[in-house]
Amino acid sequence: MLKESHEASFDLAMINILDRLQFCLLEKGSRIGVYSAHSINKLLQMEYSQLEDVKKHLSCFLKIVERFDFKLQEDEFLSQSDEVECLKHAFNEYGLCFGDDDFDFISQGDIVELYNLENIQIYRNLEFLKVAPYDLATILSSKWTDLYERPSDITQAIANRVVEILNSKIIEASPFNVPIHPMKAMSNAEQVVVEISLKFIKPVFDKDTKEKRGFIATQMGSPILLSGDETLKLTMIGKV
Repeated sequence: MLKESHEASFDLAMINILDRLQFCLLEKGSRIGVYSAHSINKLLQMEYSQLEDVKKHLSCFLKIVERFDFKLQEDEFLSQSDEVECLKHAFNEYGLCFGDDDFDFISQGDIVELYNLENIQIYRNLEFLKVAPYDLATILSSKWTDLYERPSDITQAIANRVVEILNSKIIEASPFNVPIHPMKAMSNAEQVVVEISLKFIKPVFDKDTKEKRGFIATQMGSPILLSGDETLKLTMIGKV
């Protein structure tokens, strides 16, 4: 039985969003997982306000996927122009903009993530979901530190760089200047490690007040599947 506090939020509308998103991705040639029994259970444990945020993020992502007419094979990327259009649509949904109008730092095959000032990921592109061993609902209902682990010195270097950019007057895309490093999935049956190459970080602003609201991060990732004593390097997602 659903908790009474969730009856208004985890309803047919949420189920409809999840099912439509899964169908739409499959129709466009993507096998990215949207939800599972495990992630549904995690959603049911969330507070009302958190669950409403998840619904908002899922609705935004569904609108983006439905809007664009693409058909992908598993080893294909969106074009750079389509990638930029997807990000612009996310900006419109969240009321965001860049300090300039330069999207040229985004390359075809990049993993693109949008974070707010609380370091919560509010948008991620299809390339991110190709690399992630989790379904989308798990990603949206979990703390990042419960999903992935990086070397502590790398985590600190990333945190320092984010603070540096957000506290500066820089508006353009800047190199991350963080070494290539492994990132391990924490709670997945398979021991999945992704080799991460961070590329650029760029602040984003409220399109009305022009106050900083977060940042965009671009990177490339190469998944590595660890199984016993064997290491199987999977298909490269993006090329450095």
